[in-house]
Amino acid sequence: GVAAVEFGLVIGLLVLVSFVATELGRAFYQYNSLIKSARAALREFSLAGPVGTLGSREELAKCIAAYGVRPCDPKHDTQVMEGLTIDMVEMSSGTGMLPGNLPYTYGCATIRDYHFISLVEWFDLVFAPISTCMRQNPS
Repeated sequence: GVAAVEFGLVIGLLVLVSFVATELGRAFYQYNSLIKSARAALREFSLAGPVGTLGSREELAKCIAAYGVRPCDPKHDTQVMEGLTIDMVEMSSGTGMLPGNLPYTYGCATIRDYHFISLVEWFDLVFAPISTCMRQNPS
């Protein structure tokens, strides 16, 4: 009888700890998937010559980030992550100088305002902007 009472007192805490651990794992999974999407978009963005030179590369990169395909059709293609849209993806580019006055170009992909999809409706978590940048060496 005493064991059953102790179990009854502890079971709520055990269920809560298990749920929090599960949600934390799901959050890490979603965050990691967003990082991979940003990297894939940046690779697409930097394919043709110096980044940012082709306007269509930006749209194709956003498609890669949000839907995993290029070109994409938001009405028919499945999102990489539920809730991730093309509007959340930003592509940018710039130039810089390496030691020895060698110019280079770089590109960045950023995913903003992504809401973690939790198993409970009342829990709302917005990830900080996820950004990745890549430098192209001078040719």
